[in-house]
Amino acid sequence: MPMKLEGSCQCGGVEFTVDSNTPVPYQLCPCSICRKVGGYNGAVNLGAITSSLDIKKGKELIKYASPFSTGTHHWILSFTANIGATRKYSAIKDRGTKKEQKCTSERSFCSNCSTMLWNYDAEWPELIHPFASAIDTELPVPEEMVCILEGSKPEWVRWPEGKKVVVKQYHLSLEDWHREKGLYVE
Repeated sequence: MPMKLEGSCQCGGVEFTVDSNTPVPYQLCPCSICRKVGGYNGAVNLGAITSSLDIKKGKELIKYASPFSTGTHHWILSFTANIGATRKYSAIKDRGTKKEQKCTSERSFCSNCSTMLWNYDAEWPELIHPFASAIDTELPVPEEMVCILEGSKPEWVRWPEGKKVVVKQYHLSLEDWHREKGLYVE
């Protein structure tokens, strides 16, 4: 049975639950987007089941940062119908460089305190990626961190201490990593 994760924003205005087969917060991304929304050294995303997302409190406070219009995907359409007006923009990876590109994902955040809640990409509609920082449930502790997109990390950002693997590109998918380590929750 998947692990039920409880999450909230910093001000307490948004509370949600979501089921996860991949609850270990092991993968740190220092790309320009993750640092801007996640803080100094980036963000850690978990994997969860989109259909299990249950917003317990604060639907009206949730805003999106998205390159999509509300009609491009059924889930986005039905979700935005439940929460009212949204603000949208196209997140840009490596802004101001030759590698600049628009992202296809949307990030949801609390409009009161700006806590990043989850990331969603219509390319994988069955998955939603809660930010580990928004999860209140005690999460499993990873034996090692996987630090991805090494080339995106500025020199002044330090990798976490302890056992880690540093890779230039994306490593295994969240599901593949959890399965390889025997940590996938059926």
